[in-house]
Amino acid sequence: MAMKNKRLIGWLVGFLVLIGAITGAGLMILMDTSPVISSPQSSWLVVKIQPGMSDAPGDEGFAMDPGNIPPLSTELSSAIRHAATDSKVSEILLKINGLGVGWAQTTDIRNALRTFRDSGKSCTAWADGYDTKTYYLASACDTVAMSPEGITLVTGMNVTNTYYSETLSMLGVSANFEHVGDFKSAVEPYERSGPSEAAATATNELLDSLYGAIVSGIGQGRGLDDESVRILIDEPPLTALAALDRGLIDSRIYEIEMLDTVIGDEPTVAMGDYIESLRTSWRTDGNVTVLYADGPIILGSGGVGLFGDNVIGSVSTSRDIKKLAEDDSVDAVVLRVNSPGGSGQASDDIWQAINILKEAKPVVVSMGDYAASGGYYISMNADRIFAETTTVTGSIGVFGGKMNLAGLLAKAGMSQFEFSRGARSDLLSTMEDFDPEDQALFRSFLEHFYEVFITKAANGRGMTKEAVHAVAQGRVWTGSQALEHGLVDELGSLDDAIAAAAELAAIGENYGIDRLPKRKDFFEQLVEELGGTGPEEARLSAAVVPRSLRRPLQTLLLLDRIVADGGVAAMMPGLLEVH
Repeated sequence: MAMKNKRLIGWLVGFLVLIGAITGAGLMILMDTSPVISSPQSSWLVVKIQPGMSDAPGDEGFAMDPGNIPPLSTELSSAIRHAATDSKVSEILLKINGLGVGWAQTTDIRNALRTFRDSGKSCTAWADGYDTKTYYLASACDTVAMSPEGITLVTGMNVTNTYYSETLSMLGVSANFEHVGDFKSAVEPYERSGPSEAAATATNELLDSLYGAIVSGIGQGRGLDDESVRILIDEPPLTALAALDRGLIDSRIYEIEMLDTVIGDEPTVAMGDYIESLRTSWRTDGNVTVLYADGPIILGSGGVGLFGDNVIGSVSTSRDIKKLAEDDSVDAVVLRVNSPGGSGQASDDIWQAINILKEAKPVVVSMGDYAASGGYYISMNADRIFAETTTVTGSIGVFGGKMNLAGLLAKAGMSQFEFSRGARSDLLSTMEDFDPEDQALFRSFLEHFYEVFITKAANGRGMTKEAVHAVAQGRVWTGSQALEHGLVDELGSLDDAIAAAAELAAIGENYGIDRLPKRKDFFEQLVEELGGTGPEEARLSAAVVPRSLRRPLQTLLLLDRIVADGGVAAMMPGLLEVH
């Protein structure tokens, strides 16, 4: 009875809050009927880059006003490109308050700023301080400013992988994994104390490609040759004064002074308002739907993971794809992939759903920061594939296995005894290592799945199986490298992929764009929070786990979920995060 009363009170409070929100929204609608840009003269477009910005719609929690949710990174870049031809926008002020997205999304926004600048309009970037990624973004503007006493940490790129084999040994745990592909190094952190030669080679070549793109981009933006940029990075000026003297920035200025002296009394428009005006534009020629596939890939339903990140579920994603195939109002689909992979079986289920969708309408893939391993698997049979130069993709390979926990239990004073029937009933037992026959049997299963992977990739890409194998074997590539190897069709943004989908569907230029999943409105978020099914529990889990341990723990839990029942893992190597 007490529980029912508590829930009733919760719903009553929620209903009153909802009524208040609706009333407030109604008052705002009545009071604010002016257009976004009402001044007869051109306005500054104020673009705020915030840490909470993401590539895909997520579940931000009902406490956040949906009107104040940061725009998607792809919405932001699309709006900047639109502003380049909008006579009502004269200049952009780019205020960087933090950048939580990856290199590909940063490149997309940067390219949009270059388009704006190439149109003859000016862009001013400002931040309290810069690191390599935020400076790479800011360098697209013709003026780069920062706080007078800020710090510039434009010091290059770094990848750090943690290896746990000695820790597992101390705990009495032995890793029993098999992988197919010389460069499929995702299991190395659990089996080794450092990278194999193949893994080190692949990572270094990937970094060379990424770093080359960053150096070239900064050089183009600042009017410097690559060697001069490399010297600035290798011998970095850390203070704002030194950065100004070395030509890294153009101005040392406080934010409030910049608003007064640079913009002055000129009219401004916030990017959020500008994007909203574009969302409500009338479209008549057709419709392209963007379906976001964001996060690790698992069997079952997707949603929000343990630490509040998105997860791609094979059942829920396939169901969404089936609905799009049957929806006559949808003329073409763009699958926006931002995934390091996950379950091989789940990836194959989504691959099949894409095949069925292709029979009904064009399907184009746009790759975000990652579309690797399972992320590439669900992309490879699209009609066309777009990637950014700094996308991390490929990693065509598989692995699987188990952990032997017998030593750990023994250290804790526990033991287990197994009764079994069937010669291989203990194949996946966590109480013993693979014997040679078990190892050979399990490896043959992985080799079969790898053969399926490269065969389907060859069919999807119009390549021979041998050609795919030559660039597969678990090796990761940047978007630029993937283009050279035939794994993608073009380098370009989500906007480019949408335009290509519309062209394949033969619809006019005045087409509408829908995005799925849609961001939840206030009432939907409220119902989930009161029902205990929202992401707040995930945020609580994240709050009690140190930040440095969240990603390794998340990866380990995902790996356990995938291989627990003998599943094939199609995941990117280790914890490949480039800082």
